[in-house]
Parts: sequence; structure tokens; C-alpha cells
Amino acid sequence: MQNGPPAARPGGNAPAQSQSVAGCLIQLAWSLGGAGALVVLAVTISRGPPWSFSVKDILYWTIVLGMIAARHVDVVRYHGRTTTGEPATARDVRVYALGLLSGAGVLWCVAQFFHV
Repeated sequence: MQNGPPAARPGGNAPAQSQSVAGCLIQLAWSLGGAGALVVLAVTISRGPPWSFSVKDILYWTIVLGMIAARHVDVVRYHGRTTTGEPATARDVRVYALGLLSGAGVLWCVAQFFHV
């Protein structure tokens, strides 16, 4: 049994870091899970009358805000990373928030305008 820090991998790479289950769930919430929920809600919104507002719209925007909060928690509490593997910063959270708000706004407007 070895005492001390884990040995580096061959090639000079740092040892792999494990992530907690909570950290994985937070990352899932702000990435794939939240985006999937927004798409499903946009489709259900598009099946209603045009430019009508309901609980679905409130839930849609609540999920958007929850995704931003989850990204913030990922960076602050679980030391989240960028797509390039670098440690994420508050600036990354702001860029994510602006991109998400813009994209979600466009998707919501499309769902409100085009109905099936």
C-alpha cells in the first residue's frame, strides 16, 4: 500500500481525478439534461395556441435559470471545467448564461410563433 499522492501516469500526465456523484449530476443538469428538457417543452409549447402563456412557459424559463445556477454551482463547488479541460471561471459562467439565454429565447419565440 502506497502512502502519499498517487503516482503520475506514464507520459507525464497528472493522475485522473474522480468526481462525486453530485458533481456529475450537476454537470448533467446544465448540459444534456437541461437542454433535452427545453427541447421537449418547446415542442409542447408549439402544440398550443400561438403566443399563449401557461405553466409550460414558466417551467421553460425556470429550467433555463436552473441550468445557469447549476453551471455556477459546478464551477464554484465542483471545480467545473471548460470543453478544453481548463478550469472554468466566473467569466465562463457569464458566457454560458448569455449564450443560453439567447438560444433559449430564440427557441421559445420559434415555439410560440410556429405551431403544429
